[in-house]
Amino acid sequence: MSNVGNHNTAYDTIARILSYYTSLNSTKKDLKTWNDIESFYNDNSFIKEYCKQAKVNNKEVPAAEGAGNLTTEMFSSAIQGIGGLDVTTIADGFAKFIVKRTKQELSISFFSKFADELKKFPDLQSVFPHTFKALSAIGEDIYNYQTYTQTLRESFENDLSSLPVNLESIISNHQAFFDSLPELKSVLLSGFYIAQQIQNKQHPGDIIESFPVEYIDSASVNSNIRPAFRTFILLSASLKDKSNVDNYWSSPSDLKELVAYNEDVFLKIFMGLLEQQARLQGITFRKSGGNTVKLWKTIEGSYATIGIDLPRYRSYLKNLVLKIQNVETKAEGLRGNLNDSLKIENYYGFVTSSLDLMKYLSQVEKLPGFPTGLKIEQRTRRYFYVAQTTSDIVIDVNRRNYSSAIIDVVQLYDTLFNKKAIVAHVSVTYKMSKDNLSVEDQQKEKDGLVRTHMDSASNVATSILKYGAFMASMVMAKNSDQVAAAIEAAAMPVGSSRVKRESNFNVALNAYCGLFAGYEKINGVDNTGFKLNVYGLTAPIGFSISQGRKGASPLGKPWSPAGGYKNNWSHSIFISFLDIGAITAYRITNETTAQVPTIELKDIVSPGIFWSIGLPKMPLSLNIGAQVGPNLRKVNDTSNDYSNNTYIRYSASICVDIPLLNLWTNAR
Repeated sequence: MSNVGNHNTAYDTIARILSYYTSLNSTKKDLKTWNDIESFYNDNSFIKEYCKQAKVNNKEVPAAEGAGNLTTEMFSSAIQGIGGLDVTTIADGFAKFIVKRTKQELSISFFSKFADELKKFPDLQSVFPHTFKALSAIGEDIYNYQTYTQTLRESFENDLSSLPVNLESIISNHQAFFDSLPELKSVLLSGFYIAQQIQNKQHPGDIIESFPVEYIDSASVNSNIRPAFRTFILLSASLKDKSNVDNYWSSPSDLKELVAYNEDVFLKIFMGLLEQQARLQGITFRKSGGNTVKLWKTIEGSYATIGIDLPRYRSYLKNLVLKIQNVETKAEGLRGNLNDSLKIENYYGFVTSSLDLMKYLSQVEKLPGFPTGLKIEQRTRRYFYVAQTTSDIVIDVNRRNYSSAIIDVVQLYDTLFNKKAIVAHVSVTYKMSKDNLSVEDQQKEKDGLVRTHMDSASNVATSILKYGAFMASMVMAKNSDQVAAAIEAAAMPVGSSRVKRESNFNVALNAYCGLFAGYEKINGVDNTGFKLNVYGLTAPIGFSISQGRKGASPLGKPWSPAGGYKNNWSHSIFISFLDIGAITAYRITNETTAQVPTIELKDIVSPGIFWSIGLPKMPLSLNIGAQVGPNLRKVNDTSNDYSNNTYIRYSASICVDIPLLNLWTNAR
């Protein structure tokens, strides 16, 4: 400052400084002339020297308010200096941490919810028993799920490979439901029997011969189902070769001789023996009017028109022989020295051919002499549909195509617990003798029961699909990266951030990461009306002041030691200082780039205030508030995009709640 007298422009600055400090130490706020200043600092030789020089140079004293401008300039200069700090490494590190912690929070929440769903639904427990035991044993340590990854994968594979066997437990889980619908129970048991026998690689001939007809003995099952299956067994057994150990049916040459066009005598003898067996077994169908039709009489009746009807019998048996040969060929392939992939494909052909043969047997009613209206093929269609679906599960499990097997399980579940079946169940089990209810109210009550059953079945099917698909992805993962990817793909935000929800009061250094939508008021831009004009990813960092154990609203029911509150919400005031949403968005899609373009502190400063509602049993919060938007708009590989104007952002966001440091917690 010693040379300031040589620069006329310096007197303005001197006057501003003197006026500012004078205002701090005196009630005199306005020094209008250099004489005023000199008089005020009469005992200060240093200042008086400059006052004299100013008077010699005829300089005027600037307005006193200039001192305020000087202070602002000094403060602004300091802020700009701090704001210009290179914080690239720190900001990028925080972004990486937030991305990683977000994935961890969601993954932990996913496993926690998985365990809760298994406890909630008996069907999940019995379909995935090893998984249920593993997650139950892990218990509260689920937050360290990565330690148990291999144990869980083994449990998953055990359950997925046992799906065809485990599915039968659905019947015992819903005993009242299936007892009220015996034919549906019969369909399911029959389908499971066929699928399990196929899984054990039993020959279709043995499967048919050993079919447990007690499954279809109920009086509520259509009366023609039992004789239909007994007819299938008779037809299959009539072609059996008891001298052949490897094959169930007679050799292709013998079967071809039976249906040869020039050997009617063989076919006639065969039909005579078939008639005799039908007579001994007493296979009887029932017509719609209540009259009975004995199978042996139907066969006997065809003798009168043998010249006309024999070709139709021959045609039916010829097609049956071809399907039998096809099955035997596939069975032979399973016994060969083939590699695993060929065995699996042969097994697929074996299952398909076996079911095709069984379905063809249901067309027996098309033969001459059978009464019309029995509808054997139509009434056994559901049996074979369930058998086909469960067999598809067997095939998929054999191929280790577990994702497809899960889809088949869900399809089967939806077939069993459809609206028609549930309505029928409610109609059977609901007692209409409620004197205090009108007929209309009773119907409303029944409708409510139907909706409850429908919702429950839908929830179970959704859980089987969601968690079964996840289990399949985990089992098929070939390395740790694929395991992590499977967890990240399946993880849904369903609950691990508890401190705020479970505490009466909490103060924390906090970050959020999620999606926002809102309105930006940009300085210098004529924005007409308050309307949605921006959305994207936000990642603010600041301090949260929270109350937990609350209801859905700030006035909701609080937690109490006596009654508790099953759904603890939290309500927070969140004060943000920074927002690294642009960097976080970049890191979500690009985790490998070593360094992002340079970022200065001033570009991520974003002061704001939000009301944050923490959802129960979830690491999610709904944030509503306003902030000064960060200058940094977008991070690219080589450069960044910045805002040219300051702006205020009013937004609502759904975010993962990430406490960085709990500063104060008052539990109970």
